[in-house]
Amino acid sequence: MEHEKAVKEALNALYHHPDDTVRVQADRWLQNFQGTLDAWQATVADVLIDAALILGGDTTLKILYMKLLEANAQTGNNFQEWRPAEAILFCIWAISNYVSVVEAEVMPQVMALLQNLPQQAQLLQTACLLVGAYSKWLNAAPASVSILPSIIRILMSGMGTSEDCAAAAALAFRHICDGIVFSLVNLTSLPSHFPSKHNIDIIITYTTKPAV
Repeated sequence: MEHEKAVKEALNALYHHPDDTVRVQADRWLQNFQGTLDAWQATVADVLIDAALILGGDTTLKILYMKLLEANAQTGNNFQEWRPAEAILFCIWAISNYVSVVEAEVMPQVMALLQNLPQQAQLLQTACLLVGAYSKWLNAAPASVSILPSIIRILMSGMGTSEDCAAAAALAFRHICDGIVFSLVNLTSLPSHFPSKHNIDIIITYTTKPAV
C-alpha cells in the first residue's frame, strides 16, 4: 500500500505538468494503475469468499485472526510493522458478509485489537472500513456495549487523519447508526475522555443525511 501511494503521488505530480500531452498521459496511467489495483483486490476478495463458502465464514475468520496474531508476533508488539496487519484486516473485511452476527469467539478479539494498532493512515482507513462492514455484528453482539466506546474513538481518530480515512470513518458511522447500535449506550453517561454527546449527535446527523 505504501508503494501504491508513492506511485499515485508520482502520477498526480505529472498530472499537474504544464505540458497538456504529459497531463493526458498521466491521467491515463493513473486510471490504468487504479484499475489494476482494483482488479487485484477484487481477485483476492473473490478467493477469500470462495474459502468462506467452503469452510464457513466463522472458520475462515478464525484462520485469518491467527495469521494476524502471527504477524504481530513476528514483528514485535503493537504491530509496529503495519503492512501485514493491514493486509489481514482487508481479508477480514472481505468476508464480512459470511461471518455470523452471533460469532462470539474471534470478532470481540478483533474489535478489541483495533485500538492497539499504530496511527498509520492506510491502516486506520482499513480498520474503519472493517468496522463499517461488521456493523450488523456490532448491533447483535452482547459484547458491543463494552467494545463500542473504543470503536468510536477509532472512528473519531479516522475522521481527522486523511480524506480517504475520514470517508471510511464516516461510512462506518453511518452503518452503525443504521443498525441503531447507539441505542445500546447511554450517551449521557459516557466517560470524560469520550466524544461528547453533542459531537456524536453532529456526526450522526452528518453521516446519516441523504446524499445530495
